[in-house]
Amino acid sequence: QDYQRDLDENVFILVELDIKPGHFEKFVEVAQYMSEVVKTTEAAAQVYEWTVSQDSTKCHILERYSSSAATIAHSALFREQFAEKLNQVAEIKGLQVYGNPSDELIELWGLKQSGYYKPVAGFSR
Repeated sequence: QDYQRDLDENVFILVELDIKPGHFEKFVEVAQYMSEVVKTTEAAAQVYEWTVSQDSTKCHILERYSSSAATIAHSALFREQFAEKLNQVAEIKGLQVYGNPSDELIELWGLKQSGYYKPVAGFSR
């Protein structure tokens, strides 16, 4: 039996980046720009937090969206406004998806091949 969260449509994402050498200051500018755009244009983005390693060479982005539809909308925004800027200063090294993504999101992101993590226990407050 699958564990069902109270908010079982939520999609959580962990993005792992390598920051390109010599680009940390520009990387921070891109991160701040992206964060501000997401904050002001995507009400369904519940968490969007960027953290960097102590040596400023790696970054994790923790994201939480209220639904698969909101995640798909963010994907479109990323492709249209963010991908080129981010690729100039960092390289995506990993992407993990957690939750119960819709069939559409599974197909769009190729999650049948790469996989995702389904909830089995826990809670959100």
